[in-house]
Amino acid sequence: MAEGYGLTTIVACLKSGNEYCGIKERAVYQGNEDPRQERLAALMQSGLALRQIGDMKIAALACPTAEEINAFMASVGSSIRLQPWAPGPGRFGMAGHLDLSVLWRNPGEQFEEEVLGKKRAVFLMDDDTGAAVLNASGYDHPVVMLPTQNGYDAFMTVCRKAIPSEHVFGEAMRLASAARGARVHHDYEGAIIPCVSLDFMPDISWMVDFCVEGGTAGYSIAAAKQQIRFYMNHKGARVLEDTAMEATLGGSFRQPYFLNDEFLLVIHKKGEPMPVVMLRVMEPDMKDPGDIVG
Repeated sequence: MAEGYGLTTIVACLKSGNEYCGIKERAVYQGNEDPRQERLAALMQSGLALRQIGDMKIAALACPTAEEINAFMASVGSSIRLQPWAPGPGRFGMAGHLDLSVLWRNPGEQFEEEVLGKKRAVFLMDDDTGAAVLNASGYDHPVVMLPTQNGYDAFMTVCRKAIPSEHVFGEAMRLASAARGARVHHDYEGAIIPCVSLDFMPDISWMVDFCVEGGTAGYSIAAAKQQIRFYMNHKGARVLEDTAMEATLGGSFRQPYFLNDEFLLVIHKKGEPMPVVMLRVMEPDMKDPGDIVG
């Protein structure tokens, strides 16, 4: 089973959540001590994440009920379903769907070859396709780079050890950075790469309690699910990424203070020698006075 997760539709969900809550001024994002939340908060706060998705074709929405989110997920072929919540103003849902196809600069040749002890579909990308086999610093195995017609580059290298979810982002950026500064590996000409067809649901429960605030509005994530479908062959690659979240309104990290007890009340005019009201309000006094206009 594959490992990893996607940030693109998470960012799209948060953008929709901000719009739903009327957060028009600069939002404040706060994660907990989880490094994935901290990184997401930094990407959102800088504006870089929102800028990146600005030119991408992502369908996203925010709405009051889980049923609406689930209907959207079904319409895009996703298996994600949120548990319904009681109707009311306190909760809402967000969803994002990415369908991105990239074509290799030039297509390769597909055939079958033995991979890990089993005959599997593979494809050859030779020098004529623009593929490069690189000798990247910090990596024991060559790095394969496949350029695309869309401006993206794909990087691949052998990875036999599991990568904890909290380290996936760092490892991905490290590979891309090392490959872009690497020299061509002169021991190889082209690369043979396994075809890929996968469909899995990453665990993104680490998103729970992520908070967003803007002015008097705010929300926090109560539940989050994601599905990634990825396909790759000699012509290119396609990723379908879906994320759905349940959010709690007013769950921002600056909660309203609740004066939930007996209290001292003072009304005083600045500069005057004495207050006009000084009362200790008790529990029996806490009731609706009706119309108080004199």
